[in-house]
Amino acid sequence: MPFTPLPNKLQLSTATNKAVVLFLGAMALCLFSCKKEFSYEGGPIISGNNLLIRKVTYNALGDSSVTTYTYDSLKRVIEVISNSGIGSADMSSFTTRLYRDVLGRVDSVYREVQGSVFTNSYVRYYYNLENQLTYSIEIRNPLNAQQTLIDSAAYTYTGDALTAKTDYFSDTSRQYDSIPDQQFLYTYDAGKNIQHIAFINYFEENGIKTSITTNIFYTYDNYTNPLPQDGYGYAFFVNLSFINYLHRNNILSVQSSEADYIDETHRYEYNSAHLPVKEILTNQGTNFTTYYYYK
Repeated sequence: MPFTPLPNKLQLSTATNKAVVLFLGAMALCLFSCKKEFSYEGGPIISGNNLLIRKVTYNALGDSSVTTYTYDSLKRVIEVISNSGIGSADMSSFTTRLYRDVLGRVDSVYREVQGSVFTNSYVRYYYNLENQLTYSIEIRNPLNAQQTLIDSAAYTYTGDALTAKTDYFSDTSRQYDSIPDQQFLYTYDAGKNIQHIAFINYFEENGIKTSITTNIFYTYDNYTNPLPQDGYGYAFFVNLSFINYLHRNNILSVQSSEADYIDETHRYEYNSAHLPVKEILTNQGTNFTTYYYYK
C-alpha cells in the first residue's frame, strides 16, 4: 500500500541507522511468551504465567546488561526496562512503555532514556482496515522542544507480506523532503519465513547521492516455532515494527554483512521444547552471550 501523506504534508520517518539495525538484531527473541519456564543456567522449572521475565547479556570482560519485562493481565508486554553497563563507563537505563488500542494493537510507545547519548522518544503507529501497519511517526527527545526531531516510516505490502519499510528523517532545522533516508526490503522462503533483509542507507558524499547496502540473512531449523506472536517482540527481531508476522520455524542464525565484510552474527540455542535459551553474538571478533529466563 502506498504511503498516504500526513495532514501537514510532511513525509517523516522512524529514526534508525545501521548501528540501530544491528542493535535490533541483538535483541532477537527477547519479547516472547512461552510454554514453560526454562533457565539455561540451571534454574528450576516452575509453573506460572509462562512469560519471559528477564534476559542477561555478558561480554568477555564479565560486564553485563539486564532486561526485565512486565505484562498486563492478558500476558502482553507493557513495560521493558534495560540497564546496561556494557561498553560504557556509565550505566545507561532504557524504559519502554507500550500502549494499546481497543483491538489490542500497540498504537504508541514511549521510551525514556537516562545516562545515554540517546534521546527520549515517542512513536505512534497507524493501521489500515486489513490490520496492516501503514505508517508510523516518531518524535525524538519530546521533553526538549528546541531539539525535537520528527521522523516517519511508510510500509509496503504484497498481499499479506511486508515487502518494504521506507524511512524519512528530519534534521535539526526541521527540514523535510520526500526523498527516503533508508529502506528495508524483505524476501521470504517457501515456508514464509523471512530469509533476507536488504538495509539500504541513502546519503550524500561530496554532493553526490549514494547508498550503502547491509544484507541480513536468516537460517532456520525444521522444527515448528512454539512461540506465540507478540507484535512488539517481532518488531525487534526482524525490524518489521508491529505487523502480523510469525516465523514458522526456529531461527538458528542471523548474519549481517556489507559487501564482503561480515559485521556480526547471531546464533541461537534451543532446549528440548524448542524454546530459545541462549544467544551468542559475534561482532568483529568480540562475543556477547545472552541467557533467557522464563516464568
